[in-house]
Amino acid sequence: MHSGHRERVREKFRKTGFAGFADHEILELLLFYAIPRADTNPIAHRLIERFGSLSGVFLAGENELKKVEGIGENAAFLINMIPAVAKELYTREEKHPVFSNTKEAAEYISRVLYGKKTECFYIFCLDMSYRLIYQEEIFEGSIDKVAINIRKIVAAALNNGAARLIISHNHPGGSVKPSLADVKVTKQLMEVLGGVNIPLVDHIIVSDNAYYSIFASKLVHNIMEEEIGEAAQYVRLALEQENAGISFE
Repeated sequence: MHSGHRERVREKFRKTGFAGFADHEILELLLFYAIPRADTNPIAHRLIERFGSLSGVFLAGENELKKVEGIGENAAFLINMIPAVAKELYTREEKHPVFSNTKEAAEYISRVLYGKKTECFYIFCLDMSYRLIYQEEIFEGSIDKVAINIRKIVAAALNNGAARLIISHNHPGGSVKPSLADVKVTKQLMEVLGGVNIPLVDHIIVSDNAYYSIFASKLVHNIMEEEIGEAAQYVRLALEQENAGISFE
């Protein structure tokens, strides 16, 4: 019974890809290759029920996945591997992209940081033509904060020949709205990098489904000559803005 059903599901995929597949059917097909003899349909349903969506399943950790009835070591590993493979394909195809605006940079950075479960801080070194020449995760923090070492960021930019720099970090909780600390760090980095002739192009905050450009929002430019107390009020107002795009010039 299972072999005939599995072949029908595989044939459906051969003809149409995942078009017409429900979320649980995608998981059911994937689990064929980790669970060779059991019926994977109810297991797929349990995964969706537990994590809420297909993306929720793929972003879950191995230990959490194994709490679902029917999911063992091999199945949990396979599920965890899928987003990592997808991200590797994206980033390898775009080894040295050229960014002409915020949207292009943010979309690339979002792919790099996709699925990170803790807050991470990255630098993206660009040449004079805004071509990416180097990227590095500089720090990794807890679920809601990361300690920033400005000296380490500047040293990494200099050591890797950056003519311009984009910095980015993720908010695993989902909201990409910047904190006052995010804006202060951006301002400090602008000043220090300016002293070594490396313009800071942007500070982009990403989640798995959104991004926020601090430069596009004008937050940093607004506080360059202001006291932090005044800046805090501005940040509160700016958090209501729609995300905007800017061209790199």
